[in-house]
Amino acid sequence: MTVKGSKLVWGAAVLLLLFASLPLLANAGEDKNKGNDKQPAPIEVVEEKPPTNPVVLPGQVKENAMYNLRTLEEENPLFKDMLLNKYQDRVFVVVKDPSISFEKSLADVTQEYGPEWASILKDDFRDIYLTIRAMEKGFVEYNEETKEGITSISGKVNQGITKVVVKTEKGNQVEVKKFTAQHTFCISLPAAAAGELITLQSYDFDKMVEEVKLRIKNAPPNVENAIVYSLAQYSTSHNEMVFKGKVKNNVDKVRVTFGTVSKEIPMEKSWSYISSYEWRLPSDGKGMPKEAFVEAIVNGNIVDSKTVEVVNLWGNLENKWNSLMGTEPEPATTPTPVIVPAPQEDDKSEKERKKEEKEREKKEKEERKKNKKSEREEDDDD
Repeated sequence: MTVKGSKLVWGAAVLLLLFASLPLLANAGEDKNKGNDKQPAPIEVVEEKPPTNPVVLPGQVKENAMYNLRTLEEENPLFKDMLLNKYQDRVFVVVKDPSISFEKSLADVTQEYGPEWASILKDDFRDIYLTIRAMEKGFVEYNEETKEGITSISGKVNQGITKVVVKTEKGNQVEVKKFTAQHTFCISLPAAAAGELITLQSYDFDKMVEEVKLRIKNAPPNVENAIVYSLAQYSTSHNEMVFKGKVKNNVDKVRVTFGTVSKEIPMEKSWSYISSYEWRLPSDGKGMPKEAFVEAIVNGNIVDSKTVEVVNLWGNLENKWNSLMGTEPEPATTPTPVIVPAPQEDDKSEKERKKEEKEREKKEKEERKKNKKSEREEDDDD
């Protein structure tokens, strides 16, 4: 073999060895990486803790949540002012510091440090928080009063109460959502029965804070003008008497007496201040009384009464109704009768008149004779 041929053989062998070693080097790199996976470097995981001083918008106030005072001043001062004003009776100031234990109501803090309490505390402490304590009582006071047929429910609520619900035993319900600047309220109801329980509920938005029961005391009945008006009508077409009218709502029942017949009509309480009654009594109209007697009764006592004239439904009812309503009836359309004056009776009799006529005629005749005689005498002298 020549030298040139030997060099070619040697070069081919070197290339063969080089290509054969490449997979080994690749495997070696993979093995090295596998070794690193078995022993990974430690990674520090930082777990984010929920903040203890969340800043929320009005309407999202959470009771017993901790609100950082500095964060509120920087990020949401309006919300901070809302907390201090609207919830001032329930706001507590909390200072977190190893050297002190500080947790006082806003009222005590203001009294101790004055209106600049926040600046004073921030000079000495960094972690100052505001928290809203849960409301324990919703009502400061409440009472009832029944007067002139109307029951009034009034009271005062704690600051932060947004609604008061008033319920009666009969299922009626009233919601109060507006209060005065002093957090007072007052509603009026038709007169409630003595001993009836009224339920009052105070709410902080949708959360009920307190429920109380209020018992209606026995109030003296209103005896003045308990009967508003009454009518007694006879219908010839139906052959019946109709008694109807209106009374004040505090009246328990109405008693109508017509001749020897009497009827007690229970009155149903309503939310209106006036209740109506009606009683129909069959009658042929013969020999019936001309009046009916109506009585209003409260707690078994007669508090008002009236005598009512019976009117014919097709006769003078329209005039009675117009008189009751204060309107004038239409003028009558009957023709005006022709009045013929009666002859005046002469004081002298017929006989006397004739006698006077004869005397007058006689005198006239004599006068004529005298005149003729005097004429003749004048002619003779000529």
